[in-house]
Amino acid sequence: MGRPKTDKHPARLTVTLDEKDYKEVCATAERNDVSAAWVIRRAVQDYLGRSSSSLMSSKKPAGRLESRK
Repeated sequence: MGRPKTDKHPARLTVTLDEKDYKEVCATAERNDVSAAWVIRRAVQDYLGRSSSSLMSSKKPAGRLESRK
């Protein structure tokens, strides 16, 4: 299952995941017969779709996110 072709030029981004998240992304990709990149793109789309308005009104400073425990 590939992405639809568009006239847009996609941007490239490198992210670092902790080992647990990386393994979960890979397992999710394998279960759904898609690439890990597809899982990440979908997760970003879903996250931004749910929280774009709350992100814009947030008073948090830009920078690193707090680590999860």
